Amino acid sequence: LLLAAATAAYGFVLSTRRDVGAGLRPERLGRRTASEALTRPFGFALRLHRATLLGFAAGLCLMGVMYGSILGEAADMVESVEQLQEALK
Repeated sequence: LLLAAATAAYGFVLSTRRDVGAGLRPERLGRRTASEALTRPFGFALRLHRATLLGFAAGLCLMGVMYGSILGEAADMVESVEQLQEALK
């Protein structure tokens, strides 16, 4: 209990000395109004996650190309094995 009180008091002292609003770089001035797309929740979420969505889409395309190249050879391999032909009939 004493440790918790001491930690809380120390935290309060530190909070009075904080340089609130200061950063390593000065803040940039932006537009006064947001675009129409950013005023809706879906548009805002899309803006926040666009890099993730583009990366995910690129990964899916790459995976599709890889599966397409492998499955073409796998089909030829299955046709050449007689035991698999009999099992599939």
